[in-house]
Amino acid sequence: MRRLIVPAVVLVTAAIVLAFRPATEPTFDASDLEGAWRTVTVHAELADTTWTRDEDRPNMLLFVDGHWAAMRVRGEGTRADVPEDATDEQLLEAFRPFSASGGTYTVSGSAITSTTLISKWPNGMNAQRVSTNEFELDGDKLVRVFRNEENDNSWTVTYKRM
Repeated sequence: MRRLIVPAVVLVTAAIVLAFRPATEPTFDASDLEGAWRTVTVHAELADTTWTRDEDRPNMLLFVDGHWAAMRVRGEGTRADVPEDATDEQLLEAFRPFSASGGTYTVSGSAITSTTLISKWPNGMNAQRVSTNEFELDGDKLVRVFRNEENDNSWTVTYKRM
C-alpha cells in the first residue's frame, strides 16, 4: 500500500503544478503576418462612448518582408467617377476619403512595432511616427489593439487574411 501512496502523491502534485502554471505568451515573427489583410470590424472604447462597426468599405493592409502598407476609403457610400476634365472640387471630393500610409515593422512576442515612413496625412510622418500595439493571430484572423496612452482610448481592429 505504501508503494502506491508515494507515486500517487507525486502524480497529483505534478498535475496540480501543471494545471496552475502561468500560460506562456504566444510568440510570432514577422513572417506570420506576411500577406494581405482586410479590416472586417472595428471596436472603439472611448472616454465618452463605445461602438462597434462592421467594415464594408474598401481597405487593404499589406505586410511584406518587414514593410507594411495600408490603404482605405473612409466615409459613407461609393465615390463618384471623376470626369476627364475634373474640376479641383471634383478631384478633392474623390481623393478626400482615400487614405494611405506605409513603412517598416518588427514583431516581438505578440507586439508589432511599426514606423510610418510615408503617409497621405502629413502629420502621420512627424517625429511620433513609431507605435507599438498588441496583436493576436489565429489562422486567417488578425486582431490588433491600438491604445492612446494619453486618454486611455482604444480601438480593436479585426482583420481577415485576403
